[in-house]
Amino acid sequence: MLAQSATEVIVVDYSCPQGTGEFVRANFPSVRVVSVAGQEHFSNWKARNAGAAAATSDVLVFVDADTIVAAKAIDRLAEHLPARSYGFFDTRTSQSFNRGGPRLAANQLKGFHVIPTPAFRRAGGYDEVLEGYAAGADTDLEERLNFIGLSRHALDPSIIDSIIKEGFVDKLYK
Repeated sequence: MLAQSATEVIVVDYSCPQGTGEFVRANFPSVRVVSVAGQEHFSNWKARNAGAAAATSDVLVFVDADTIVAAKAIDRLAEHLPARSYGFFDTRTSQSFNRGGPRLAANQLKGFHVIPTPAFRRAGGYDEVLEGYAAGADTDLEERLNFIGLSRHALDPSIIDSIIKEGFVDKLYK
């Protein structure tokens, strides 16, 4: 993300026992680290909401740590996202990035969202009651964005360079 032209990159350290926040602070001083301390179990949705709450940009781009975006991806997103819409990857595109991994990994890009900040806030962000990686808070948010009048816009898969294999989901099944 640092190679992009994004005005703001936020990493959420959600009580990471490996010291992710400190590592990012020490090695990437231009990145804003939002720390959520005292959490025993990871919540993707609470982490995303914490990062969004700290954001000052007009558009939020939610990218998981194992997703590598292509060069100029953020510029292309800004140029091609229609007004009154949000960006997402459809199921077929998401599944195309899962080459032989567990079935759960077929949702690899389901949580990649490009959302105008005011719409994200109006919709109430991700539902923090839902727990787990496949709990559906991404789908729930998409429904609420539709409800407040935003239309869905399928993102171009060429904005993704690669997915780092051997991620969290893969390790669950070894």
